Order: sequence, then C-alpha cells, then structure tokens
Amino acid sequence: MSVFIPWSELEKWLLEDVPSLDLTVELLGLKGKRGRLRFVARQAGIICSTEEVERLAGLCGVAVEQAVPSGTKVNEGEVILTLRGSSEDLHRIWKVGANLLEYYSGVATRTSELVSKAKAVNPNAEILATRKHIPGTKALAVKAVRAGGGWPHRLGLSETVLIFEQHRVFLSNEEIRHQLQALKTVAVEKKIFLEVATLEEARAFLAAGAHGVQFDKVRPEVLGEYVGRLKAEFPAGLVLAAGGIRAENVAAFAATGVDGLVTSSMYHGPPLDIGAKMEPA
Repeated sequence: MSVFIPWSELEKWLLEDVPSLDLTVELLGLKGKRGRLRFVARQAGIICSTEEVERLAGLCGVAVEQAVPSGTKVNEGEVILTLRGSSEDLHRIWKVGANLLEYYSGVATRTSELVSKAKAVNPNAEILATRKHIPGTKALAVKAVRAGGGWPHRLGLSETVLIFEQHRVFLSNEEIRHQLQALKTVAVEKKIFLEVATLEEARAFLAAGAHGVQFDKVRPEVLGEYVGRLKAEFPAGLVLAAGGIRAENVAAFAATGVDGLVTSSMYHGPPLDIGAKMEPA
C-alpha cells in the first residue's frame, strides 16, 4: 500500500519524542545492550502503518525481523511487527511506532466495519472518507482508509469539483445551472457534483448536466425514495449520501441504492489496542 511520506517527516516524528537524549536509558546505563521489540495486537482489527514503523527502524539502524503489511486483518495475540537492535534505538522507536500503529489501525478497523456493513446490503456502495482528519495527517489518514477498504472522498480542493451551499450563496440556482455545461467543457476530465437537500434541487441540477449530486443529512427512508426516482429519470446520474453516517446506520443508508457514502466517522473512535513487548536479545 503506497502512500508517500517524506523521510523528513519521519525524522520529525522521532525528534518530537527524543529531541536530544533518552534520559532514562542514559541513567540506567542501557546503551549498548541488545534487545527485541514486538508489537502485539490486544484485539482483532485491521493493521495500518507497519511500513512507516519499518522506515523508522531503518533510520535508527534497527533490524526488522517480521512485519505484517497494512491492510492485514489480525486476531488478538498476533504479532504485528518485530524489531531487533540496541536498547537505545528500540526505545527511540517504541512510542512513536506504537502511536502510529494504534491510531491508524483504529481508523482502518472502523473503515473496514463501515465497508463490510454497507456492501452486505449494497455491493456497489463505496465508503468515501471526508477531509475531516487532523491537520497535517492527510497521507496517513488516506492510507488508513485504504487499508480498511474505503476511498478518499476528496483528496483536496484542487482535484475535484463539488459545489456546496457555501458556493451557491453567491449565485442563484439558475446561474449555476447555466454554468454547468461550460464547467463540463472547461474541466473536461472532471465530474461536476453539487450538494443538495431536496429532490427538486437534485432533479434540476442533473437535468442541467451535473454528473452527480450529494444529499446532505437526508434520512434513509426519504433518501431511498429520492434515489429510486433519480435513477429512473437519470440512469447515468450518480448519487452520494453524506451527513451523520456511522457504523450504526451505514447499512440503512447503503440500502437506499446510493453510489457512495460520505463519512468522517472512521476518524472518531479509540485506537486499536496494541501492546509493545521489550526483551533482551
């Protein structure tokens, strides 16, 4: 699973935790002692970020004896990653590595749950993760979503066209409808989507040439009726659902027949519980 994270970012993570020396290791005289560090799953889940921890090991001169790739489902008690090196270097990696593995495996696990529940009732419904991740963590957030089987909704404002109410306040609906064909001509390789709240808005924009619409905060029982009508009238039109979608209700939203489910719920929740076991080697 390939997500580019520069070496400078990895070095910054290490420097945040060990800006100069490891005072405890120094005082105990542990420098030079050899050890082994194992990260072990304390609960079942989808693993993410082992590759980044392996790269941290490389920066510190620590050997990687074993690692499971991101996207792997593990059970309680399974060893995720094993490192071998000096006690000083293992302690340098320990907490940074644990934080990466626990947090992003948590995101991957929640994404996987959403995907599983959605596709059980609608195999064509994709889980699309929003941009509501912690600033500065986009690459890792995207990687975790992909590890769990989801996709990014929008990687950023520069690569998609999605007209929100916040854009529409500056233009009338009629002005936007008149601009749609021109937008499709200029941004010829892009799909044009609009956020809508009613069936009437969706029909008007799809009739004017929009590729798709995104309903925000529409209840599943209402949305199902909307989707049925829109798919009958605009077979090529795409319909997304957003707003309040989480594990408890994702199946109900997927059952409406939408093409995608836009959510940030995978970012909100506990980390996956992963233990770190240090031993002499």
